[in-house]
Amino acid sequence: MPDHRPQTMLDRGAFWTPVPDWSTATLDGNGWSARVVPNLHRLLVSGNLETALANLAPDTPSIGLWQISEGNIQALRIGRDRMLLTSVDPLAAEPGWNAEGYAVSLADDAYCTLELQGPKLRSLLEEMTFVDLEGESSSAATLVCGQLALLHSTADKQVWVHVETPLATFIWHWLERR
Repeated sequence: MPDHRPQTMLDRGAFWTPVPDWSTATLDGNGWSARVVPNLHRLLVSGNLETALANLAPDTPSIGLWQISEGNIQALRIGRDRMLLTSVDPLAAEPGWNAEGYAVSLADDAYCTLELQGPKLRSLLEEMTFVDLEGESSSAATLVCGQLALLHSTADKQVWVHVETPLATFIWHWLERR
């Protein structure tokens, strides 16, 4: 008996957008470029952030929206009691609850970081997000292409967008269409 179901019923993978090869993926738009920042180490911290930051990354300031991060460690405020620490080098931290009032979760693969730069970055960001490009916030969290992300500067005309890894493909394909 012939199978009359559409081919996509047999192959559920046909429903999903293909994931780029993040190790080589780059985009060059009209006055902007994008790439994935490779090999970042990430910790998600909840609870007493001041103590956690003093223990895990001393002398690293907490940064929010549009603030410029300097150095190899970024402490990105998500909310009052949540932060994402990113680092080029692994951070010494035990996952789980700390008696000083904070919890640490390993998040290396939970987030993907996109680097956007170029002279027309501002107009690209105006399309990607609704946030006030002149304002600041103690939280780096905002919506980017309708998805929750952490957004901060790393240099003049350069930003990093930290997004949950499953959503990175959506944002990447959004950028491909610009």
